[in-house]
Amino acid sequence: MMSSPWAVVLVAGYFALTVSGFIKEFPESEIEAAFKKHKIVPDLIQEAPKKFLYVKYRSPKSVYYVRLGTDLHPLQVDEEPEDIEWESEPGAYYTLLHLGPNANGYQKEWNEANFLHYAKVNILGNDWKHSGHLLAEYVGSRPFPEFGAPYYVYLLYKQPKLIDFKETHDVDD
Repeated sequence: MMSSPWAVVLVAGYFALTVSGFIKEFPESEIEAAFKKHKIVPDLIQEAPKKFLYVKYRSPKSVYYVRLGTDLHPLQVDEEPEDIEWESEPGAYYTLLHLGPNANGYQKEWNEANFLHYAKVNILGNDWKHSGHLLAEYVGSRPFPEFGAPYYVYLLYKQPKLIDFKETHDVDD
C-alpha cells in the first residue's frame, strides 16, 4: 500500500504568470487551505500533504515556477516540465502522477472527470527523468472552453518497495 501523498501541486488557469524567484517553503495551513478550496480534499485525496512538490516549466522566452494556484496558459504546460523536485529519502522509490481532476467539466463526478496526464512508478530518489517505470507518457493541457479553466494536480507517493511489473498497459484518451 502506498503512503499518504508526499506532495501535491495545484496549477490552474489560462493566464500566464512569470515568477522571477521561487519560494520552496509553504506552511502546511496554506497547502491544506488550497486543497480544500478546490475540493481536492476530500474528493480526490483524503488529506492534504505536509510537503510541497516543486515544478518548473520552460517556454522559449520564460521559466515558470509553479506555486499553489499559479495561473498558466495551456500552451505553457503543453510540454513535460523541465524539472520536478522533492525531498527524497536515500534508496526510496516513488510514484509520480499528474492528474486533471476537472478535465471533463465540474458537473461530473470526480471519477468521471479525471484525466491522467502522466504516471511513473519506481522512481529512485528524485531522479524522475532518468529512473522509474513509465506507465503513461506526458500529455499536455487539452482544455475545453465549455468546462472553464482546467487545473492540474501532481501527486507523489513514497512506495513501500520496488514494484515488479510484468507488463505495461497503454492509457487511451
